[in-house]
Amino acid sequence: VNISSLAAKRGSANNSVYCASKFGINGLTQALAKEWGKRGIRVNAVCPVYVRTEGLLEALEEADAPPGGGDVQAYLRDFAASQAALGVLPKGEEIGQACLFLASPAASAITGQCINVDCGVLPQ
Repeated sequence: VNISSLAAKRGSANNSVYCASKFGINGLTQALAKEWGKRGIRVNAVCPVYVRTEGLLEALEEADAPPGGGDVQAYLRDFAASQAALGVLPKGEEIGQACLFLASPAASAITGQCINVDCGVLPQ
């Protein structure tokens, strides 16, 4: 199970290197699923949206980050309210639960997928 990002599904300003690296993870996930499937090895990725971690909060403090130097917590609250169908952002535990599911026998027919864990920010 690879950890990708919603940024692998759409580009965003001031985020080109991160987007490119995550697009690469999704391509790798799909290619390895095709290569290793015959051996019974499944390869999937989870694509979370913002998850409140120390690293994210630090990154959003940067002047050219989406909050533009403003209140990061307010930005995340507004983003969740306006962009997420559920009105919230996922928690780290929820990302972990998605990974556990994909690694479990319950997901035995799932491979090559890059699954959004985004509370409905980018429904597909």
